[in-house]
Amino acid sequence: MKELIARAKANPGKLNYGAGIITTRLAGYLFNREAGLDVQYIPFNGSPPTVQGLLTGAVDYIVDGAATSLPLIQSRQTAGACQAQQPSAAGACPRSGRSPSKPAFRRSTTFRPGSDLWRRPAPPRSIVDKIQREIVKMYADPVIAEKLEKAGISTASSSPEEFDAFVRKELDRWGQVFKDSGIQLN
Repeated sequence: MKELIARAKANPGKLNYGAGIITTRLAGYLFNREAGLDVQYIPFNGSPPTVQGLLTGAVDYIVDGAATSLPLIQSRQTAGACQAQQPSAAGACPRSGRSPSKPAFRRSTTFRPGSDLWRRPAPPRSIVDKIQREIVKMYADPVIAEKLEKAGISTASSSPEEFDAFVRKELDRWGQVFKDSGIQLN
């Protein structure tokens, strides 16, 4: 990550990056802004063409999710970097517990009424608590944990209230990024 940032800063306006969906495009915008990079955005239609653009040299770097990129990183076809969900943590991505060299997604083990499942009206707290307990048990299952790990996803646990605060903070953060970037949904 440090090498990429140094190269981009040494060559303002000359490097380009690709992203294939709105979330990775927004993450790329945020990463480039926070890193102070002057780079060109190259649009792709989805993740596979974005990765192909990197492999063929059409772009200098991409912003993508682990599901598509992790197998390429593991096979050493590409260099690893922060995942799209963590663009502001350049050079300081959280690492997975079982594979410290891999960047890690964080998957919440909570269920918050009206948020996680985007259901209205909110279910009774007893249902929320039961669903949360089941999710925690599911993520603790070694078979499921291994499958998530292979996909580059590690789990994190929090209370429904902590998750609610996280969701609200992320909505504010990404809403501002969307506004600042001028990126349009189409």
